[in-house]
Amino acid sequence: MFRSGSEADADSTGFTNGVNPSDHCLAGRVPNKQRQARHKLYTDITLWLYLNFGEASLTGTKVAQQFHISVRTLHKLFHEFNDSATFASFLNDIRMRNARNMLRDSLLGHLSVGDIGWLCGFSDSAHFGKVFKKYHSITPGQMRNRAHGDDEPEASC
Repeated sequence: MFRSGSEADADSTGFTNGVNPSDHCLAGRVPNKQRQARHKLYTDITLWLYLNFGEASLTGTKVAQQFHISVRTLHKLFHEFNDSATFASFLNDIRMRNARNMLRDSLLGHLSVGDIGWLCGFSDSAHFGKVFKKYHSITPGQMRNRAHGDDEPEASC
């Protein structure tokens, strides 16, 4: 409702003419657009990580260069949009979940544990085994054996 000059005094909200600055078409939109742009960038980065997790030389610096941002900005994006993961832990999580799935896949049984580690971005099979065991509480070989029903050692005669 339009108010005349004498009614232009502050209403119960404390704003004159019933106009609340937060209702203004620009109020609040700039930060939202900036946040949306940052969220899109974060989403693009995480998608790119899912597609490129197997690169052993993948680092925060390389990802930042790929997206033309600073390493600090990369880390800030993860802090802003992922409460539970840093860049490094997010990448490690992708690698470990993919390694687990590959070890369980009977069609990939011809690949060695080291090969799977290499495909998941680990250039050193010993390091892969150590990280895998820390993450899953079992070794990659044990994961493969459990997935293929070879959990129990063979009985000796």
